[in-house]
Amino acid sequence: MTVYDFINLMTDDSVEIAIYDFSTETEIFKGEARDAMYEDFSDCEVESFDIDTMSKRGIFLILNVEVEWDD
Repeated sequence: MTVYDFINLMTDDSVEIAIYDFSTETEIFKGEARDAMYEDFSDCEVESFDIDTMSKRGIFLILNVEVEWDD
């Protein structure tokens, strides 16, 4: 399932999420879920996800992807 498809299933796409890239080991997105649907990585497959109910950053959901950037 792609990032776009995953977010499309959310009932509230205004929640703050983060997207973590396994290939670079960095967070590549933080913001409203709906905004991530139209980023360059939106067609990447979701490898896994984390739910963090104790996040001090206000991030409840983290999608983990592996981006293959075109150079």
